[in-house]
Amino acid sequence: MGIKRIYILTLLFVLIAPILAQAPVKVLSSNPKDREYRIALILPFKSQRTRTKLTEVMLDYYEGFRLGLEHVSLEGLKCKLYVFDNAKDSANIDNILRHPDLPKMNIIVGPVYDEDLNKMSRFCDSTGQLLVNPLRYYENGHNKGVVLNFFPSDEIQIESIVQSMTGKYPNHVFYIAKDLTDESSNYAKTSREALKSSKVKIGNDLLLSNGKLEGKIWRSDSVIILSASRSEEMLKVLNETLKEKPNSLGIAHFEAHKKTKKFEKRETIVFPDLYYYNKSDSASKRFYRAFKEEHLGAPSKYAGIGYDQAIYLAYSLMAYGDDFLTLLPGATYQGIRNKIYLQPDSKGNISNFGMYYYKHHSGFKSLIE
Repeated sequence: MGIKRIYILTLLFVLIAPILAQAPVKVLSSNPKDREYRIALILPFKSQRTRTKLTEVMLDYYEGFRLGLEHVSLEGLKCKLYVFDNAKDSANIDNILRHPDLPKMNIIVGPVYDEDLNKMSRFCDSTGQLLVNPLRYYENGHNKGVVLNFFPSDEIQIESIVQSMTGKYPNHVFYIAKDLTDESSNYAKTSREALKSSKVKIGNDLLLSNGKLEGKIWRSDSVIILSASRSEEMLKVLNETLKEKPNSLGIAHFEAHKKTKKFEKRETIVFPDLYYYNKSDSASKRFYRAFKEEHLGAPSKYAGIGYDQAIYLAYSLMAYGDDFLTLLPGATYQGIRNKIYLQPDSKGNISNFGMYYYKHHSGFKSLIE
């Protein structure tokens, strides 16, 4: 944990007092920049007695978020940040829901766990407040209120991959490699629907069964989409079948050499990189420098994610006010860790459709830790 964080843990018991812009709340103005906004962070710090890896992740996210708001405040943002410590205990979220300051928030970021999110979603549905889910996708299937997801669903990721690859290889034949699990079947269904919408040629599915890949790739210009829940096993079998080295999870593009009929890798595997780090960007350098000066160490990916989300929300508030979701154009924000492009999704929420892609030459790497 380190000495640099002990003082933070002593503060994050139930509520941190507002840490930005100490002026009193002003009367609403027609100019969004003249208003003062309140943002609540509700995260499971577990700051009572225990310090875990989860604590580290939540503190990194918090510190990045706070730093992002501070940077935008230098440009005129008036904002107060409230921080609630929501350990993995239903009693904690019930206490937070009863806190007198919660209905005053313009934006509520968190909590993280599904049960707590369901309760917070119902609360925001009744109050009309904007709920932001920061670290993964949340499907709000119970209430009318909109939830803003900064991370895409599996379906959005699959569709984005298919759109990217069919645009690049419109004349190739696409195959779906799946296994016998329900999860894999669902991924394969989403992949197939996206392929049909792209109007490309689709070959018969390849099925992983008993350690063997059933089905035949007969075209020399082929793209294989991995929809296997046991991706490492699938890649091993693909390696044996195609006589290629294993690659990371995602889309594999293989092209057979027309003379020898042996598969020769022409394109590396592509998959959305949810934790891309743009180290060369000026904002990235400013963030890295400020974080290191304040905390005597390099920021983690979660600190960068918090920073990106705070910057996005802060600039949206300054430009459009707290109803920015109805006014914000579909512009792309190139963050230091995330590309943010918010649109309504099929589940009735606002989700991030902006993604970086990575390409790997060899070796398996899990994106979700």
